[in-house]
Amino acid sequence: MSTQEAEAVAQHLGSIQLNDQKLQAEIDRLNRKSFVSLEQVEKLHDWLEGKRQARQSCRVVGESRTGKTLACDAYRLRHKPKQEPGQPPVVPVVYIQIPQECGSKELFRVIIEHLKYQMTKGTVAENILGTSR
Repeated sequence: MSTQEAEAVAQHLGSIQLNDQKLQAEIDRLNRKSFVSLEQVEKLHDWLEGKRQARQSCRVVGESRTGKTLACDAYRLRHKPKQEPGQPPVVPVVYIQIPQECGSKELFRVIIEHLKYQMTKGTVAENILGTSR
């Protein structure tokens, strides 16, 4: 299709009307300063700590630019890995970003890759979860 033909089609269809009010509200939301109150971060950290102590994984979801990454990264920094001579490191908190459509196999692959874990034998379940068939 030539440029002239494309212009003719565009002229025939007319311009696309945007919802200006809704669009401007979204632009305003994205342009505002990123600010998360310390109280909100403390509440999230308390919730995450409860999950960690119960050995439960969790995920934090919400609208963009609300401080999720900042709060989660701060939590990770509060739980630094520990290394003792001759022992593998203990990593109490792992913070990873995964694709939206992520199955369990992909999730374990990302975690193993992040931790630079090397399996000598067996399956992921046997090595990571401590289970056997």
